[in-house]
Amino acid sequence: MKSLLRCVPLLLMSAGLLFSSCELETIPPDQAETHPANHLVINEVFTLPATAVNPYSWVELYNPTADRIVRLNHWSLDYPYHFVGSGIDTTITISGRLVSILGAIPDTLEPGQFLVLIGDSIPFYVHTMLGPGKGTATTYIPPFGPPVQGDFRAGYPFNLAETGELVLRDTSGNAVDVVRYGNYVPASPDPFPGNLSAGAIPEWSSLSRYAGAYSTGNSANDFYIESKPIPMWYSQLNHP
Repeated sequence: MKSLLRCVPLLLMSAGLLFSSCELETIPPDQAETHPANHLVINEVFTLPATAVNPYSWVELYNPTADRIVRLNHWSLDYPYHFVGSGIDTTITISGRLVSILGAIPDTLEPGQFLVLIGDSIPFYVHTMLGPGKGTATTYIPPFGPPVQGDFRAGYPFNLAETGELVLRDTSGNAVDVVRYGNYVPASPDPFPGNLSAGAIPEWSSLSRYAGAYSTGNSANDFYIESKPIPMWYSQLNHP
């Protein structure tokens, strides 16, 4: 009798499934997260620092918005530079306007366009294949202005240190995008709290932003290591 009673719930459940009009559903897998930026972004970072045999760097900017970005030559980029010389071995921050003394940087950036700032064009074009995206790739030699006595920042090439912070600033000097990488430790108090370093960039790899201009303001969350960098093209990976 006990065995029969145990079977009643199972029989009722089976009957309910048999006579109901409900269909079994397949639950789709979780979709990739989307946090698209509404501003110009630092999209990809590559560096072979001064410790490498042939050091060179490039930084890719991308306009994910539906609007044209104008007066781009009044924007600026703060970047870390490893300075060695005259008994000095330190990393300094250099701020340069997005204007090259070569004059090849456009004044505007259309929606969906890229701008790749190259430190040394010879190794770049030897080792790097450009993607088919629209935009400009150009050697970036920022105009620092006349050197100041004792100021060793002026006149040094665009080459990133192994560790540091990139800050993209608009025409008013406001920080629009901040990317931290390597063993970067911010000053205290941190001007950009919650923005953790994305970690070290291995040789010949890049720090690449997730597809769709993914942006939460946390470098550790917004970027991944890309082993086959392709500047002037869209990210190869979605955020999980």
